[in-house]
Amino acid sequence: MAIGTLYIGSKSFDFQKLDTEWLTSKNLKKVLASSEINDYHTSIEDSGLLIESIEESLLSHCQSIECLDLSWNTVINLENYSRYMHLASLLRSKYKNKSTGWEELYRKSIAHVAYKRATKESNKPSLWVAGCSWSSAMGVETDERWGHLVAKELDLEEINLAIGGGSIWDASDQILRADIQKGDIVVWGLTSLGRVDVVNNNQLRSFAVRDALDIPQARDYYNLGYFWSNTQCLIAMRQIQQVINYCSKIGARLYLVNFLDIHLSSFILGGEENYLDLSRQMNADTLLTIMIDYGTDDKHPGPLQHQQYAKEIIKFIQQGE
Repeated sequence: MAIGTLYIGSKSFDFQKLDTEWLTSKNLKKVLASSEINDYHTSIEDSGLLIESIEESLLSHCQSIECLDLSWNTVINLENYSRYMHLASLLRSKYKNKSTGWEELYRKSIAHVAYKRATKESNKPSLWVAGCSWSSAMGVETDERWGHLVAKELDLEEINLAIGGGSIWDASDQILRADIQKGDIVVWGLTSLGRVDVVNNNQLRSFAVRDALDIPQARDYYNLGYFWSNTQCLIAMRQIQQVINYCSKIGARLYLVNFLDIHLSSFILGGEENYLDLSRQMNADTLLTIMIDYGTDDKHPGPLQHQQYAKEIIKFIQQGE
């Protein structure tokens, strides 16, 4: 062991407050060859080491390792975040007993990936609702949204997985990881196929096309041509097929209700007996869907429109029983 405690931080961390030597690519060999044991500080960039060799060339020579600012909020925003995630993975798996400071990053990473918007609280049959703002019901009260009205009519508990701006990606993910059980009913309010998911403000979120273009991270990953590309739409349609297969396998009744997509959904899914098209025409001037009434934001369905949606969905479900 040539190093006592090694303090590792990001490149931008202020190491000056530490009473330790700076370990860099220039003095690394000298430090490792020395018989003296001292404490050092460094970043992956300062060490000059490839992540593939950092264990053998550095970590294995330390008595203890302390991560300084490798939190979720810091690491997820680094340009080379994958290298720091790899480092944290090494520390957790191979140096767990002599390293600290990576624990919060690990907990947040697990929570971020495993996040479930809602869970089932009883063994009774439930109504699961997935989708975007048309299903989470922006602009109206909870007891006014169509999901609540359908659940009330069918005497079921409503479990709402929807979120404003949600994509097909988001809804399929929440459905496939939900505790849906045999006998449950799943109503998926299909949204526009062009929406994508990005990490923004350290959270994985879905965005409508015009919103995503205002997010720097979205512009880094996608160009305007991607959103309605054949690739994006094909991926979305495959995810819908995955949910259809999943619900069939577990014995849950799935109903696909199209609210917003005017492109491929009806063409491809129109032959499915569980598909209901409730999409409406759009106002050419405002680009808003023409509805009976609007919610408090003047953009989303209002209470009367939700009532109409509920009637049509209830009728559709009962016809299929």
